[in-house]
Amino acid sequence: LMSLIKEELLTVKSEIATPRKTVIKNEGINVSDEDLIQKEDMVVTLTKTGFIKRVPLNVYRAQKRGGKGRSAMTMYEEDIITELLVTNTHAPLLFFSSLGKVYKLKVYKLPIASPQSKGRALVNLLPIEQNDSIASIMPMPENIDELDKFNIVFSTYKGNARRNSLNDFTNIQANGKIAIKLSEGDKLVGVSVCENDSHILLATSKGKAVRFPIEALRVFKSRSSDGVKAAKLSGGKDTVVSMSILNSGELDILKRDEYLKIPFKTRLKLALELSEKSQKQLDIGGMDVNKVAQDEQFILTITENGYGKRTSAYEYRVTNRNSQGVLNIDTGSRNGLVISSFPVKEDDQIMLMTNLGTIIRTEVNKIRVTSRNAKGVKIIDLNKNEKVVSISKISVEDEGEDED
Repeated sequence: LMSLIKEELLTVKSEIATPRKTVIKNEGINVSDEDLIQKEDMVVTLTKTGFIKRVPLNVYRAQKRGGKGRSAMTMYEEDIITELLVTNTHAPLLFFSSLGKVYKLKVYKLPIASPQSKGRALVNLLPIEQNDSIASIMPMPENIDELDKFNIVFSTYKGNARRNSLNDFTNIQANGKIAIKLSEGDKLVGVSVCENDSHILLATSKGKAVRFPIEALRVFKSRSSDGVKAAKLSGGKDTVVSMSILNSGELDILKRDEYLKIPFKTRLKLALELSEKSQKQLDIGGMDVNKVAQDEQFILTITENGYGKRTSAYEYRVTNRNSQGVLNIDTGSRNGLVISSFPVKEDDQIMLMTNLGTIIRTEVNKIRVTSRNAKGVKIIDLNKNEKVVSISKISVEDEGEDED
């Protein structure tokens, strides 16, 4: 029997055998973990007690303004969301702690979870000291070749600001490095990347806004200072709640007033270069109205009671550093204190998170454009004892998935 099998196998070999076409070598393939990770938009959330997670952005569907939202996280022991941002899996994140240290971690290394999950303790991912906590998270630019033209700006609770070169924060060891030295009782409010011709907008909880050029802050070489005074806070009770980076577009008062008389929808058309006829009709004192419309930014302001509005950035005049600034929004009993102010585009969306774990995603173009001193409209319908605690902007196209 064995001789028969041998004879048949030899016959098969002689008839159909061909030389090997593949080569097997004992060599490694230079493939990193990141090369195997799909680039995908993620919602990253961090709680007050230090739990972090990432959830795919497509899990959240857009709702109409004034909706009830959906449950975003099961809250424990009065835990609240303190950081909410939208980025992608390949983006590096800088984590700035309350004691002034900075850590670096890629988004794909964060635990992925469902919207209702609490996530994982950040102390298991970063070597955070026992008496420390993460105060702010900032996505880094993915293109490291362009870092030379960027600065990084810090703003604090007590109204201080500091400017450094972004190159100072590219090489961060696993155990972190010193980022800023804070005085007792102060904390980080915002950390942002900016260019040399940018403007800074600081919004306070009492409804004030201070705008000044980045050039008003010198570039610090040291990382052990809290910078200089950027906003003068009234009465000792006001605090800085957010920092935004604006482009340098501004108008003198007369041209600004004439431009703002143009209906909002017409200005949008001019910005999109849709109407040459309108551009000729709306020529103002030789001003390039089309260019002014293209440079126009809109500041979205949200309050703790779920109200908000959009206002043209041209209404926020440039003041000196360390001034009280101008009125941003009415902060009466209906609105409550300001949670955040930041620039948005017409096709952006925002996500709001409450202290009870409810989240709502809605379109910016559903929020009315009004003046600085207006009260705004209802963005989210809150329950008793429920407050908005965190807001994030989503720069995506409308997905056409509005819920009833």
